[in-house]
Amino acid sequence: MAVLEKRPDEQTTRAQRIINITALVLCIILVPVLIMNCVLIIKDMINPKEVPSVFGNIPLIVLTESMEPDILAGDLIVCKKIDPKDVKVDDVISYFDPEGSGSTIITHKVVKVEVDPESGDISFRTYGINNNIEDRLSVPAENVVGIWNGTRFWQLGRVLLFTQSIPGILLCVILPIAAVVAYEVIRRKKQDQNNQSDIDKLRAELEAMKAANAAAAPAPANEPTPVFEPTPEVTPEAEPTPEVAPETEPVPEVIPEAEPVTEAEPAPEADPS
Repeated sequence: MAVLEKRPDEQTTRAQRIINITALVLCIILVPVLIMNCVLIIKDMINPKEVPSVFGNIPLIVLTESMEPDILAGDLIVCKKIDPKDVKVDDVISYFDPEGSGSTIITHKVVKVEVDPESGDISFRTYGINNNIEDRLSVPAENVVGIWNGTRFWQLGRVLLFTQSIPGILLCVILPIAAVVAYEVIRRKKQDQNNQSDIDKLRAELEAMKAANAAAAPAPANEPTPVFEPTPEVTPEAEPTPEVAPETEPVPEVIPEAEPVTEAEPAPEADPS
């Protein structure tokens, strides 16, 4: 009996391999990004006054070119929380803009650490290395968010911003899910067709083998074909039906009429002579 060989990976075509690899790469890139976005959004909703972090790491998206070439606009940088007393000159810190509304975060380099001799309050003079001038106002210690630890992801910030938009959600979430579902439906349909084709081939091979075996079997030599005479049908004998004598009607007894008796006249007496 012939055994059908299994095709590698269920006869996966080159196009299917490319689709699988592409889907895997997208999952590796997008899934952590989506998870991080969800964590940051939830933390921001729980505590809106604190910058959200992941295991003590604060991801920040750089929007301007003030720190180029060290940090490019669109990069994602990672900062660590730090005690303001530990900040030194040449450190790159992220802080709330003292001229802003309290929601804008700036990442610049420290050029001077100032300490108020009377109150002991610490503040920092900063500048953007691409600006060549110091920032106008000093940064109070309480405005410091964290210190840049040197980790940055090239242009990942732009990707995160895009995924937070409606087109980004459609493209990065809805469309991949729809594509995966459609691909799975098509793959299963094609797999069912291949399985049915294999079954049909196997049946055809079995029928061919049966026909070949029947043709190769030797016919019996000079063996008379037995003739079966028809068996005469035997009609079962019918049991004799017992004869029943018909009942005779009783003959009425006839009493014969008595003949009338003729009275005889007495003979005349003879005369004695």
